[in-house]
Amino acid sequence: MMNYYREQGSNPVFDWFTRNAVNKIIAANVIMFLLQIFLQRTPFTYYLALRPYLLIRGFVWQAVTYMFLHADLLHIGLNMFVIWMFGRQLEYVWGSNRFVKYYFVCGLGGAVFSFIFSYNNPVIGASAAAYGLLLAYAVLFPHNQIFIWGLFPVRARTLVIALIVIELFS
Repeated sequence: MMNYYREQGSNPVFDWFTRNAVNKIIAANVIMFLLQIFLQRTPFTYYLALRPYLLIRGFVWQAVTYMFLHADLLHIGLNMFVIWMFGRQLEYVWGSNRFVKYYFVCGLGGAVFSFIFSYNNPVIGASAAAYGLLLAYAVLFPHNQIFIWGLFPVRARTLVIALIVIELFS
């Protein structure tokens, strides 16, 4: 007979955080966002946001830490939604190790592009990594339909092309 009860001492919240890499990335982003809120009157964000002119002066950790900072609730909400929605599928196909490597390569790629587009401005957010996940999803599953606002079906490939065009012009 199967045991339908959880094991003694198991915690569903802890289980969610430790289940896969996507959940860990989301948890790390939420924790950092909360720290940003609580430490907003300190130089916390200044030292962790990506500032390309400081990066070349030795603040090398900023190439990674900027991915875990966000401007506001909408910013973190959209990024975490994209990471959760598309990252789960990619992690399932690739496995956790390859997924995490790809995620960070995309984020580091965003840091490189910040030298071109925002050298003197601080950069925060997981948007570069999220766009990388969208691109990988569109390459692996180009014909999968994604419902915009739950109403309008769009193929993954079409959605990613449209988002990239919008991002380049904005």
